[in-house]
Amino acid sequence: MTPKTSSFKLGNETYGTLKVMEVIAIKLYSIAV
Repeated sequence: MTPKTSSFKLGNETYGTLKVMEVIAIKLYSIAV
């Protein structure tokens, strides 16, 4: 496994986490409004 591959995987996981947090934030916002 090359460093490039592992950094790409890490970036992918970070992106996935951000998308999940975004969805949760939108749901909380729509509940609050």
